[in-house]
Amino acid sequence: MDFLWFYKFMGLLWKNFILKRRRLVVLFVEFILTVLFASTLLLTHRFLIIKKSGPFNYSLQPVDELPAFLGMAVTSGHWELAFLPSKSVVVKGITELVKRDLHYNFSVQGFSSERDFEEYVKQENNSKKVLVAIIFDHEFQNSNDPLPFKVKYFLRFSSFQRNKYVGFLRTEGWETGVLFPPFPSLGPRSERNSNGGPPGYITEGFLVIQHALDQAIMKYFNHTATQKLFQDVTVFVQRFPYPEYSRDYFFTFFGIFIPLVILFIFSMNHLTLIQSIMWEKEKRWKEYLLMIGLSNWMFWGAYFFPFLSLYSVIILLMCMIFFAKIEPVPVIQYSDPSLVFVFLLCFTIATIFLSFMVSTFFDKAHFAVSVGGFIYFATYFPLVTVSTNFAQMTFSQKLASSALSSNIAMGLGTKFLVKAEMEKIGIKWSNICSPPKMENFDFAHVLGMFLFDAFLYGLVAWYIEAVFSGEYGVPKPWNFFLLRSHWFGETPEGKKETRQFYETNESKYFEAEPTNLVAGIQIKHLCKEVRVPNTTKIAVKDLSLNLYVGQITVLLGPNGAGKSTTLSILSGLYPATSGEAYINGYDISQQMVQIRKSLGLCLQQNLLFNYLTVSEHLYFYCVVKAIPQKTRLMETDHMLAAFNLLDKRNEFSCSLSGGMKRRLSMITTIRGGKKVVILDEPTSGMDPTSRRATWDVLQQYKQDRTILLTTHYMDEADFLGDRIAIMVKGSLRCCGSSVFLKKIYGVGYHIVMVKEAHCNVEEICKLLQYHIPTATLEKNVNNEVFFILPKEYTHSFEALFTALEKRRYKLGIASFGASITTMEEVFFRVSNLEDSQTDIQAIQTPPPAVMNEVSVKNQNRNMSSNCSTMNESPAIMFNTGYSLYHQQFCALFIKRAMFSWRNWKLILLQILALLVSFTFLSEANKFLHTKDEKARQMDLDQYGQTIVPLSISGNSNLTLIFLKHLRSMLESHKHTLKEVQGDLLKYLMENEDCIHLCIVAFSIEVKTNRIILTGLFNDQAYHSPSLTLAILDNILLRTIAGSNASITVFNKPQPHSKYKKQSGTLLDGFQVALYIHFGMAFLISGFCLLTVTERVTIAKHIQFLSGVFVPVYWLSALLWDFIIFFITCCLLL
Repeated sequence: MDFLWFYKFMGLLWKNFILKRRRLVVLFVEFILTVLFASTLLLTHRFLIIKKSGPFNYSLQPVDELPAFLGMAVTSGHWELAFLPSKSVVVKGITELVKRDLHYNFSVQGFSSERDFEEYVKQENNSKKVLVAIIFDHEFQNSNDPLPFKVKYFLRFSSFQRNKYVGFLRTEGWETGVLFPPFPSLGPRSERNSNGGPPGYITEGFLVIQHALDQAIMKYFNHTATQKLFQDVTVFVQRFPYPEYSRDYFFTFFGIFIPLVILFIFSMNHLTLIQSIMWEKEKRWKEYLLMIGLSNWMFWGAYFFPFLSLYSVIILLMCMIFFAKIEPVPVIQYSDPSLVFVFLLCFTIATIFLSFMVSTFFDKAHFAVSVGGFIYFATYFPLVTVSTNFAQMTFSQKLASSALSSNIAMGLGTKFLVKAEMEKIGIKWSNICSPPKMENFDFAHVLGMFLFDAFLYGLVAWYIEAVFSGEYGVPKPWNFFLLRSHWFGETPEGKKETRQFYETNESKYFEAEPTNLVAGIQIKHLCKEVRVPNTTKIAVKDLSLNLYVGQITVLLGPNGAGKSTTLSILSGLYPATSGEAYINGYDISQQMVQIRKSLGLCLQQNLLFNYLTVSEHLYFYCVVKAIPQKTRLMETDHMLAAFNLLDKRNEFSCSLSGGMKRRLSMITTIRGGKKVVILDEPTSGMDPTSRRATWDVLQQYKQDRTILLTTHYMDEADFLGDRIAIMVKGSLRCCGSSVFLKKIYGVGYHIVMVKEAHCNVEEICKLLQYHIPTATLEKNVNNEVFFILPKEYTHSFEALFTALEKRRYKLGIASFGASITTMEEVFFRVSNLEDSQTDIQAIQTPPPAVMNEVSVKNQNRNMSSNCSTMNESPAIMFNTGYSLYHQQFCALFIKRAMFSWRNWKLILLQILALLVSFTFLSEANKFLHTKDEKARQMDLDQYGQTIVPLSISGNSNLTLIFLKHLRSMLESHKHTLKEVQGDLLKYLMENEDCIHLCIVAFSIEVKTNRIILTGLFNDQAYHSPSLTLAILDNILLRTIAGSNASITVFNKPQPHSKYKKQSGTLLDGFQVALYIHFGMAFLISGFCLLTVTERVTIAKHIQFLSGVFVPVYWLSALLWDFIIFFITCCLLL
């Protein structure tokens, strides 16, 4: 079995672990932040006082007394009692009966349809007058149609609190979308209010209208029996009593701060991971690792496991702090520590994949980190909206919200955790699949959503990286995952046959290509266009070239000629715009994976890890290049000795000189037996000894390999190049051996003479003309004179040199020597020609005598010009004082402005971070507060299977009938009737389970001449008062009209009026501050970018050395940042 991939992956893992371990400052900060944030919770819990509160007993509440606020005058007329349908005589009669029984002068108004009523109350003046609308949900065909036995009606009260004379303020309407508060309280809800507090079923008059309407319906069916019944019966409602409890104020903050603590602890690692990935991507490390044979999944996996390990340590530290047994109690007391660990670990996995996904969208590290941080925190803030609406959301909506953001899933998970802690049951493995009260979304779903988020983020990262590879890499087609070759590799037939491209090289400037060698690299009509601001530049133009196995091909050209671009295309860093290229028969545009298995690359930049030593670099490359373990040490020592780095083997690469780094890069490139090696200026920065050693290694290394290198050293090209190609302005001008190029472009021989004081240059010219008529004076400077001797007269050189030797004392020649054309001269001539097709021999030269005369005159003119220039002393007045400071300030301010202009995307992101976050969160809050509430049916079945305690004191016929009907109603819906002997309030007080399992309870007390029916409601449930009364009135209706009769009650709040829609959406100060601070953090964070960049690149230090006044530097930065800040604030306003 082939375990080569495993060893490569382990080598990459080893490298990432070592680098992470050696970044001690970052590691220290990450752990300190963890301890700091987690300890904040610990200390907060430690110093907050736990108080004992209770027990609480509440008074009886009558259901036939109108609230006091109805006695206040209405702005226009009387309170209105609306009903519909208005055509029904029965409905109108029942409404009039309600008005009469309540003994209040309501103005009764009917509406033909519910739409008409809603349009009516949407007007501001009308909405203030209508107390309630009574809507019967029945189809009345005729005006005299009777009321059915199963009555269904809606009560539509205002969504806004009308009774301001109570001890609470209702801000969220009737809460008909939920059964329980989204954030449970530790003790009783509204513990000081016997009326139950918000949403105000008692204080707003809802129960009074409900009971009066139920009485009127009973009278409709049997008026006499109803009157007789209510002469003997009095109905009350009463809150459940609440036992003594420990009020831990810590839980007031716990639900809000624990997700924020987790978020901030994980944010450091999230940003560090993005920065690490983007650093390798920006420095071309990622593509380089792919080039030397690593798979893409190895790169991601090698980041996943080290960061997962680091996160695991941090999570373990968090759990130790959260579960530490300190006074008074641990932060998390009832939950299973292992489950909390798994919860945070799943969140970790999702966060790591989120970092992976973010990194695929960018090419620059600083931009990726900025946007990545914004995305990370921005995806958390919708949690406020989701948590508030959670109970109203469908199961699919809950899944969708947590599927799109792992931070929302984390917030929901902590919400479940806090609820379970407050209920003293905790989150355990045994109850993770048990949803909280009346919810269809449990803790197991949260864990599943973490893993789904991780899969989703990973899928997006995989696709984006493949199709939009960014600045470096060759993108795949959009449907690459549908291609068989992607999953199963290329078929054997997929390899192209080796072809020679002779047709493009038929020129006198291209030497005939060898026919007995195999082409390792074939290039045909290769083009590369590069986008630059406002234009397109052609970097490589119609390049066709063959490179052969066993040869070193040297690519020459001036800076910007396209050499490095060509090498980058061949190595897969950039895609070609057009043309073809094959390496060992594989197409670079489609088969880069196969090519990289045999490709070695040394880029122009030294791709070294700062915190790996020389020997660790070599070990890493030995592993990833699959060098056998037995030969690693011996080969490492051999290469270090060859490049004179033995004494540096334990030094970090960041401490090496430039030449040493280059030597180390060369060693890492040529190891591993790659068949195709591309070297971009391999000896740049090396000393002469190292260069020579590198040449010797390459000469030995070229056997059975195709080597392509670029250089600016002409002697290096002459020594190494079996074939030399020269590019100018993206085009290939010539190609051939050194001898061939010298022959084509050479101008002959150069003769250099050292002059003595009495040297006669004119006589020397005459002597040269005598032997070689076309000899020319090249230059005459100082004590040397240079001549060019055409190569056609080599037969006359012997006689010339003999004559010069005989007459040199007379001519004033101290010494002379001759040399042939060098590669440097060839390079100059090719680079200076506008068109490589121009015939060199066509260049006309003046006669020697004229040339000589011109040269002497030019020499004299230049000398006099230089003297005059040296003697002149131009008067330069330097600015000082205020004018200097003003000049520096303007220059620095313009520099900042230009930086912002050229990085407009980053500036735009800063501004949008504030504007969009504030606008989005504000609009989301407005949407929540302006949405009309839905109808809520008063039905005990909505609360699941409950226990209904019942206490009967005394005997009467009514008690037996009541018990019969109550048992019938409960047992048909699988609720449990619990008959309590003795004091019901004491039973409810002493049984803590009643708080969670009981919603309603009933008490029948038979006195001498009265029967008191009391419906007790659990105020932890919002709608329990109305539900309790609905059950009581249903039993009384069955007593009168028979067991087939029933009343179904709905609470459907009125729509918002236009005025209240606007006034109700104003954000409170806390929310405004939160939203602005969130956006402001991102706006201000960008202000330091240029300053930090200048400090890292030492540009800031250079400016101070150049005389920049320190206060001027900071004031210019302050002004520009203030302008950006001011513009953003104006846009926000």
